[in-house]
Amino acid sequence: MRPSRDDRANEYFAKVRDRLDKGAGVYGDSSYSRDPLDLLREVREELYDVSGWAFVLEQRLLAMEERIRDAREEESLGPSAPYGPYPRDGGFGAFAGCVCKKCRD
Repeated sequence: MRPSRDDRANEYFAKVRDRLDKGAGVYGDSSYSRDPLDLLREVREELYDVSGWAFVLEQRLLAMEERIRDAREEESLGPSAPYGPYPRDGGFGAFAGCVCKKCRD
């Protein structure tokens, strides 16, 4: 059974609390006395990092979608080669191999 939304929220905020505790151990709760503009700069830098990682993930997912579309298109036209259109790059090596229905099943 999938965890409930409340369970997932509790898990998420437990991780946030853990990060706060870790930061307090490293920085001694000095964040509460720092200049708010310094904290704002820190938040902005973190948001840039998160946005950058989201972009990287989106690019990888788009490449995966393209490979799936290509495989479906090739399957509908009949296999032209014994192996599908999946190069062993970009972390998608698990998709390499035959794409025919017989081999997939």
